[in-house]
Amino acid sequence: SKGLSQKEFASLLGYKLLTVSRWERGERKPSFSDLKRLSEIFGISVSYFLEEREFLNLPLMGKVGAGKREIYFDSGEKIKEIELPFSILPERIKNRILKNKENFFVLEVSSDSMEPLINEGDFVVIEKGECIPGDIVLVRISSSDYVLKRLMKREDEFFLVSENKKYGILKPGEETHIIGKVIFVLSLKFFD
Repeated sequence: SKGLSQKEFASLLGYKLLTVSRWERGERKPSFSDLKRLSEIFGISVSYFLEEREFLNLPLMGKVGAGKREIYFDSGEKIKEIELPFSILPERIKNRILKNKENFFVLEVSSDSMEPLINEGDFVVIEKGECIPGDIVLVRISSSDYVLKRLMKREDEFFLVSENKKYGILKPGEETHIIGKVIFVLSLKFFD
């Protein structure tokens, strides 16, 4: 539709001609990040490129630094909707979301503190509400700082831990409030 040759298209994406040729022959599939770039180039939804036509739309509420404390969640306004293909969601999670959709939202992860489990650029689906030790939780640690951490309990004391060992342990303070837990990670690696 843009009138580009394979070579021009590959160049636009920063790939070799062979990569685009393999996509067109069906030998390889573009990654999710490639699909995002393609959707921007062509001005269409990522869902256009997926064979599946059934999606669950959830609000994207911003970014969480998982360590950098960078989030745009306080306003309560969604940035846009994220389309999650039904086929990638486990049945139990899909059913939970469909029963009470307003309790779920999506955040983009913008740091490495939860690696290797959750990587920078991944999207996490958060379920608002109760959490138990062992859950990965979205926590407000002050009036406007949010993080993703694993909730742990030792004896009668709770603490918050990063998966990435280069980050320390956080002890919840008076202003600490758990918003909800991560129930699904949409990893870009899933689409590679």
